[in-house]
Amino acid sequence: MPIKSEPITVIISRRVNDENVIEFESLTAEMASRASQFDGYLGTTLFKPSSNDDPEYRIMFKFKDRDSLNAWEAFSQKDEVLVKIEYLLISQSEREQISGLITWFTMPSKNTLTPPARIKMTVVSWFALYPAVTLIFLAIWAFACRPPFTY
Repeated sequence: MPIKSEPITVIISRRVNDENVIEFESLTAEMASRASQFDGYLGTTLFKPSSNDDPEYRIMFKFKDRDSLNAWEAFSQKDEVLVKIEYLLISQSEREQISGLITWFTMPSKNTLTPPARIKMTVVSWFALYPAVTLIFLAIWAFACRPPFTY
């Protein structure tokens, strides 16, 4: 049985000089445009700095699977834009890859948390969904099996 591939998200943190913000955002949009030409590309989200005290941008690139991400990373025209972006930064970019359902529930933040084990997420999902689904089925059964109303 083949292994099911999971979506993968790459989170990149970049600190940008104030005078380079417009050029940085333009180059980031160009990078997202180039990524959109790849099969398996699911989207890009840019999180701007929350305050002037911390000039950190977070960029999330989402891909259908690891093969799609590998194809994008091997794309040589991406490197042209990347070199221009790196020139605008205060410090070197930080990069993190995450996959699976955890990407649905977390937003990039300054303090990255380690995702819980998959078994823990499965157990919590069961405890959340099982009672709700059971109540829905009981309500449907009670409504469908009640005797007809007579006068």
